Amino acid sequence: MSLLQGKIPIGAALAASALVLGGQPAAAGAPGKEKRLDDYPAVQKAARTSAKKEGVSLLINLSGEPCAKVLSAKHVRGDSFEVACQENRSGVGTARYLFDAAKGSAVRSR
Repeated sequence: MSLLQGKIPIGAALAASALVLGGQPAAAGAPGKEKRLDDYPAVQKAARTSAKKEGVSLLINLSGEPCAKVLSAKHVRGDSFEVACQENRSGVGTARYLFDAAKGSAVRSR
């Protein structure tokens, strides 16, 4: 099933991607275990945060609005968030969107 086909709830897909990226930490200093970046909680948290921001950016783009990178998100009410995005990869221009997290859709605000 594809996320784009609408068969998987958006929240579940984002949560699953965070789990895949985060993994579980290995016991520190366990014999025979080679250390990996994934073993450190700070790296896991950064990966989960990055995955969420990339997921929101993707959903805004799928709504037909430009969002190269999520800069911030602020809860407004209910399932709605005000999301600030860098409009393009060159770093020029920012845009604000009202993002409905339940529906995975966004409209430009202000």
